[in-house]
Amino acid sequence: MRFLFTLPYYEWTGPAEPLAQLAQDLEVRGHQVTIWVEGKRSGDLFQRLEALDLQVESPLELSRKSTPLGVMRDLREAGELMKGRFDVAVTHMSADQLVLCQSRRVHGVPVFRYAQNQASLNSSSSRRWLLRQADGYFVPSPQHRDHLCERFRILPSRCEILGGAVDLDAFHLGESRSTRDRWGCKPEHLVAVCVSRMKEERRHGMLLKAFAEAVKQRPELRLILVGRGEYQETLKVLVGDLGLNHCVHFPGYAKGNEVCQAFQAADLSIWLAEGNDGTCRAIGQSLACGRPVLGSRIGAIAAAIEPLRTGWLVGPDDEAALAKTLAGLPSHDALPKPEDLRKVAEHQWSRQHRCDQFASSVEHLLS
Repeated sequence: MRFLFTLPYYEWTGPAEPLAQLAQDLEVRGHQVTIWVEGKRSGDLFQRLEALDLQVESPLELSRKSTPLGVMRDLREAGELMKGRFDVAVTHMSADQLVLCQSRRVHGVPVFRYAQNQASLNSSSSRRWLLRQADGYFVPSPQHRDHLCERFRILPSRCEILGGAVDLDAFHLGESRSTRDRWGCKPEHLVAVCVSRMKEERRHGMLLKAFAEAVKQRPELRLILVGRGEYQETLKVLVGDLGLNHCVHFPGYAKGNEVCQAFQAADLSIWLAEGNDGTCRAIGQSLACGRPVLGSRIGAIAAAIEPLRTGWLVGPDDEAALAKTLAGLPSHDALPKPEDLRKVAEHQWSRQHRCDQFASSVEHLLS
């Protein structure tokens, strides 16, 4: 089958890596995949996809920053560019869905939309109209599907769940004592790590306030906030105001193997809000490294965590419940076994599993 994936980005960001991995896995199975990225602005996305030996093009503006004239040019050109080249198109944002859906009478290719996070499902009248134009939908969790079907009156038969995937070779069992030592954490400490961009909506502030209450009962608790972002300085001030400088650490941005090592150095991870990629792959990465997850009962987070077996769930804005859960965390010996968590990751988060999901979903949506 000949697939077109469109992504109106110009920089390597949240949805880019899972899209690239899925394209690679489909090509291994004999499918043809072409990726269209934004042509209005330049960044590293085109080059990084090209470096993965993927067929990447930027024949249109395909940008969230396009003017009405730019959108009209894309609409005029998209139909002829697509006609006869593709069997299925998968869009990822409003900008690309608009162009492909409104030129469909020329190219005749079924257009699917991956509604990848809750922000994609806001109910403005224009968003509601546009979302309903797609021929089928992918969402990252049952909660996203229910939201889409109920709010936008989409038939459940047109909506498929497509979860996240993790590179199980890059994220694996082990311990990183050197990383733990750099954090200043001792063997007796119970260390929680949060690997996330620091933005206000990621609930770091609520986490710190809950942690301040929990550490009064469990002085051995330590919290490591890995990452960077516009909210980081505000969080550092909050740490000082809460008197947490001795037990909260900001080691900075992690890249490459450092992400795996961050999970391996901790005893558990925390994930309280979905990011740009609503599949919340950090949960799968943590499980692949044998670390349980404390998460919010929302979207793909709730779908991925089985309480007590793979982690713990709390209400998305329930600071008191979060503090209680942190204070009630089991000791090292009573945590879920790393080998059991790894098996869950291998079963639910493998790239092969995600590719199987996608292939069967496309077949169902086309039937």
